[in-house]
Amino acid sequence: MGLLLPATPSWSATEVGVTSAVLPNAHGTPPGGATRIMQIGLDVVSNEQVTTGPKGKLQLLFLDGSALTLGPNSDVTIDTSAYDPDSGTGHLATSN
Repeated sequence: MGLLLPATPSWSATEVGVTSAVLPNAHGTPPGGATRIMQIGLDVVSNEQVTTGPKGKLQLLFLDGSALTLGPNSDVTIDTSAYDPDSGTGHLATSN
């Protein structure tokens, strides 16, 4: 009998949120992964670098319900994001 396992990416990272709004020229590069064009509904992971071009805009919705909006020509790495729904506490760290 065969065993089916869920597909996992080649990189290991923790999901921290999802893209909730995207205008053209927005990209994400997960740690150890290939750069991808951002689309609404894509998972965003810890240590992912997100960038926008000259006309790009991107909004990330984090697991705690908070959001980060990037304007044109932005370059941000989502270093860490943690949320404990039981206590309602969390933190977010970014860098560029």
